[in-house]
Amino acid sequence: MVVAREKFPNLKAIIECDADGSHQPIDILRLRDDIEICDLLVGSRYLPKSSISGWSLKRRTFSKLLNIFIPILLGLKIHDVTNGLRKYSITAIDLLISTHQENTGFIYLSEQALLISQKGMVLSEIPIHFIERIHGSSSVTAHEITNSISGIVKLIQLRVKNLNREIK
Repeated sequence: MVVAREKFPNLKAIIECDADGSHQPIDILRLRDDIEICDLLVGSRYLPKSSISGWSLKRRTFSKLLNIFIPILLGLKIHDVTNGLRKYSITAIDLLISTHQENTGFIYLSEQALLISQKGMVLSEIPIHFIERIHGSSSVTAHEITNSISGIVKLIQLRVKNLNREIK
């Protein structure tokens, strides 16, 4: 994001996606062309018109459970906090660039959503068709799961800290 912001100072948004073939070109274009005014637009696997192809029941269950519990724990009003198909407004980009990153791995996507939400920015989703990756292998290892659990705890602490600031 930093390089894009420096090289293209007049850009209006940034779209990111995984480079493994799991995101369909038509969905990337739908994110690009979406005219809804929001700061984070997520291509969601968990909306009524969304679909997932090629995942085992174990993988679907694990992902679905994460995307039920993380939004509840962090107070986020989106259904898919772990998907990497996203469009960020300039305001959101500037926030993320200027904020210390607490986590790494896929839990950082949830951290971004939390930061954007806590600043009162608008989050939204559109349905997508997600397919099992064509290239590469999953980053979901025992280490990544441990890292994510630790990351969720950090994010809950960050949320509570920010809520306490608002109360004072």
